[in-house]
Amino acid sequence: MESAVIALVVLAALLVGALLPLLFQARATLRSVQRLVETAGPRMVSTLAALDAAAGDVRSLARTADAGGPTLSAFFEAVAGLTTTANQMRGALKTASAVGAAIGPAVVAAVQGYRAVRATDREHTRAAPDGVDAPDGG
Repeated sequence: MESAVIALVVLAALLVGALLPLLFQARATLRSVQRLVETAGPRMVSTLAALDAAAGDVRSLARTADAGGPTLSAFFEAVAGLTTTANQMRGALKTASAVGAAIGPAVVAAVQGYRAVRATDREHTRAAPDGVDAPDGG
């Protein structure tokens, strides 16, 4: 009987030893939850108040939109027309830039070629003696 009591005491000591860290951790967790609730509570109240004000603004805008239906419809049609025009202009600009990208290098090459021919002609003119025509390059 005495060995059974000792075994129970040892088992109880092991159980308490295992539960103590768990209880301390639970206490620390509950404290941080309490701090979070204490700090977040006022912010939640102000957030809910702001949300309620925003909902009131939306309701007010909905009433205004209901009252001015034809005016808003004309406004949105005008915006849609402007959007269509802007999209058409964007398409025209894309086409123009594609043409420019295709023709641009050719124009640059032609200008460089023209400058090279002019520079060659100037060199031949300077190199020729007075009264003698410069030889033709071609």
